[in-house]
Amino acid sequence: MGLIMKQASDSSRALRRHHSCRLKKARRLYWGMGTGAENAPDDRRLGIVISTAALCSCHMCGNPRRYWKIKDALTVQEQRLFQDLLQDIQGESQPS
Repeated sequence: MGLIMKQASDSSRALRRHHSCRLKKARRLYWGMGTGAENAPDDRRLGIVISTAALCSCHMCGNPRRYWKIKDALTVQEQRLFQDLLQDIQGESQPS
């Protein structure tokens, strides 16, 4: 039974390493890090960006429902969605 538990922990370690490598590859351009030599990502910043992808969590970048405690506050993504829907509706209502 001890052998089975050891295999499970080894596979979870391998899985964590896999996801860590995958996220480093996917997020190497976050926080203004570039692929060129002038702004190459270093290991420390890549390690930080794995666990905290957002650069900051201020009231302007974060979820407005969290900071303002208003149930009908919209996130930036929701505002863009409703703006696009409104433009689509206005475009359909105008005669061509």
